[in-house]
Amino acid sequence: RERTRGSKLIIKMDGTQTVITDPASGQDKKFAFDYSYWSHDGFTEQANGYFAPASAKYADQQKVFNDLGRGVLDNAWEGYNCSLFAYGQTGSGKSYSMIGYQANKGIVPIACEDLFKAIEAKKPEMKAGEEYQVSLSMIEIYNEQVRDLLVSKTVKGGLKIRQHPNKKTLDGSGQSMTRSSVMNLVDLAGSERADSTGATGDRLKEGSAINQSLSTLGNCIKALADQSTGNSKVVVPFRDSVLTKLLQNALGGNSKTVMIAALSPADINFEETLSTLRFADRAKAIKTKAVVNESPTDKLIRELREENQRLMEMLKSGGGEAVSSSGSGGGDGEGSEEAEERMRELMKRNQEEMEAMERQWAEKLAQAQAESQAQIRDKEAVGERRKQQPHLWNLNEDPSLSGLIVHFCEPGSHTIGREAEFQLRGISILPQHATLNNSSDKVTLTPQNGAKVCVNGREVVQETLLNHHDRVLFGNNHLYVFDNPKAAAPSPSPIPTFEAAQAELAENSGVMGLLGDKAKSSSAG
Repeated sequence: RERTRGSKLIIKMDGTQTVITDPASGQDKKFAFDYSYWSHDGFTEQANGYFAPASAKYADQQKVFNDLGRGVLDNAWEGYNCSLFAYGQTGSGKSYSMIGYQANKGIVPIACEDLFKAIEAKKPEMKAGEEYQVSLSMIEIYNEQVRDLLVSKTVKGGLKIRQHPNKKTLDGSGQSMTRSSVMNLVDLAGSERADSTGATGDRLKEGSAINQSLSTLGNCIKALADQSTGNSKVVVPFRDSVLTKLLQNALGGNSKTVMIAALSPADINFEETLSTLRFADRAKAIKTKAVVNESPTDKLIRELREENQRLMEMLKSGGGEAVSSSGSGGGDGEGSEEAEERMRELMKRNQEEMEAMERQWAEKLAQAQAESQAQIRDKEAVGERRKQQPHLWNLNEDPSLSGLIVHFCEPGSHTIGREAEFQLRGISILPQHATLNNSSDKVTLTPQNGAKVCVNGREVVQETLLNHHDRVLFGNNHLYVFDNPKAAAPSPSPIPTFEAAQAELAENSGVMGLLGDKAKSSSAG
């Protein structure tokens, strides 16, 4: 995008210092951070697709992980809550740093791999009864609604976020206690401003709703930075958005936190890049107070075991303490028997509670394994269906996210919209937006009145026959490719890309494309 618009480089990095040059005045603005990584050029692509450094200046994915992700993982092993989040405008490299692409794995997959490698390496040293337990949640926040990405069923209105009192933490030694930690790895939405996107009307409203979380995050960062300078009267608005509720510990509580500020080096993005640098500069002033955690469940189990051990020792010694506190008016023998019976009953209840809590984890693990196997079977089934049945699959700016959403066009009619069989979200999507009809593997698309639908970059208003690899845009930003395996050419055709689809939209409509580029307007004679 930047190359096609003839952009100039305005970012320089010298050690830990980042310098941005104002393209209008030529004035430099300097910012100092813990690390400044150069990834614009200076690499060679290996045979497997990995971008390897051609010089010491270039920071590859492994270097970024070693400097940032490794510390997060090491702190988690020590029992600290850890957070790492990426902030910046769309296309600046947030998802690339966090997730990566193909051979260039990002922080999240490398951290997960290294976590389980470390567990395997520690197994020979484990004592009897010791184990490592790992739980994962993957959530999406969209328009202030939370969706669990690991379950197939969507909760209407999104998941609810509730806060609970903090649990007690480990003492200084803590060697005999179970340690637990929470790692938050967050890929934030694009931080670009409305005027830079060129969005208007419904899309502007949609962008405003999406960025509400980022606006609140910015307010929280500013308030926390003010607090760190001694202004204790500032109230931090954590509760103003779902995102900041989830990140409250990461930003101002019990967590060791790392922020990645992703920058565009192009002059056309100067304002957004400068805004990102200032945001990061404020964020580095925030101080958190991280402490080692103990799992609340394991803490309770440990306390129950300790209580049972104490009761057992009392029984062996004749239960004198229990007898003296029983207040029984009968003989010593009768009081001793009652005290022993009470202690045995308490020990039994404690044992039952411990077994129940340990069983809960085993049941969760078994359920997760069953769900994982079901997801594998479902994925294989979807792959087979895609070879046989007409379907739509999504195109995304991030190539790793393309093809993850599939809508199959079985024989008959199918509705598309906010309240339809194939559900799409967004202000620009009508409740009943369009209809797909499959008759003998020939699929037609019919927009509803007032619905924006484009096929191969051109807006359509009536029934249209879809051909193999047609690009279909619903509303302003739901871009799909139509696949009809039975109508495919004998020799495979190139798979459509997001960039190519966006370019044809700009060329045919003369308006803003999905990436925010302004197409050249054709002159009328």
